[in-house]
Amino acid sequence: MSTKDHGFYNIKAVEKMTGVAAGTLRVWEHRYQVIQPDRNKAGYRVYSQEDVQTIQWLAQQVKNGVTIGQAVKMLHQKDVLRPISPLVDTGKDALGELHRRIVLALDDYDEQKASAAMEEALSLFSMERVAVELILPILQELGERWARRELTVAHEHFASNFFRARLAAMLCALPANRDLPLVLAACVSGEHHDLGLLIFSIFLRRRGFRVIYLGQDLPTEDLYEVVGELRPRIVALSVGSRLLVPEVLLIHEQLMEMTKRGGFPMRVCIGGRGVDYDVEAQEHLKGSYIAGTIESWDNWLRTLD
Repeated sequence: MSTKDHGFYNIKAVEKMTGVAAGTLRVWEHRYQVIQPDRNKAGYRVYSQEDVQTIQWLAQQVKNGVTIGQAVKMLHQKDVLRPISPLVDTGKDALGELHRRIVLALDDYDEQKASAAMEEALSLFSMERVAVELILPILQELGERWARRELTVAHEHFASNFFRARLAAMLCALPANRDLPLVLAACVSGEHHDLGLLIFSIFLRRRGFRVIYLGQDLPTEDLYEVVGELRPRIVALSVGSRLLVPEVLLIHEQLMEMTKRGGFPMRVCIGGRGVDYDVEAQEHLKGSYIAGTIESWDNWLRTLD
């Protein structure tokens, strides 16, 4: 490999691009010999675009729970890594290109092409980033196009079902230890849009919580019953319609009363587009409202006792 032609990222740049520490990169290089960077004239490592792609792929497998040794074996069993955009080092540009490809594929009802783009996204970025920065914007775009009658109901349903199946598979693939703090995740009664809740459930499970996903349109009385039975650490509720906000506020009050009477340290978090644009509801909910960003989710988790 020619340094001039192929090796142009130093180790600090690769660390920033991939999220893999420099020390870990060196271990992977020496122990597994899966990365073979060039050396520049000063003797420092310089990595090619192919090296970066390999590191990103390995890092994603480790995030998914695979050991690095197993990931290396998986890598050797692949003929070639899937080609990636030369803009991969700028993240946002790579996501933008993947966004475009998935939308075009969904418009054509081409599940195979959409799936290939999703696999590529998951090899480059964390589950949360793919979900929040790729899937949610696509769903919002499709919803806006549907509202303008630029998209049929069939297209909207096809896209929603495509993403729901993949998000559910991602959630099920994550370990669920019964000894971890328990989370109940549900859409309130009358709410059928659950993709945002699925994404939040993936986020929580990857951060050490056992999530019981109760899904769409959960009757309120059933919610109270399961909360009283299981006494979860967190109850996560999603509301997409502003019409349901008054009911959600009542549910929140009842859940707060239940935790006081029962004497268990439960926290409630409520999110969704129904409350995102309702400042009055957010003030009423106080510390229980959570916006739809990874940063907001991380900040909210830090408030747990």
